[in-house]
Amino acid sequence: MVHASPLRVLMLGWEYPPRIAGGLGKASQGIARALAQAGVEVLFVLPRYDR
Repeated sequence: MVHASPLRVLMLGWEYPPRIAGGLGKASQGIARALAQAGVEVLFVLPRYDR
């Protein structure tokens, strides 16, 4: 029997809560959470911003 590997998703963005400038961060968070709840391994990559 062949066991399938769990689905893994790489998401890229420039904002994610709590550091958001508009609606994209909130939408990205919603998508990432929904995928994770469905059993998908999600990695979200953001740029590093210095203060």
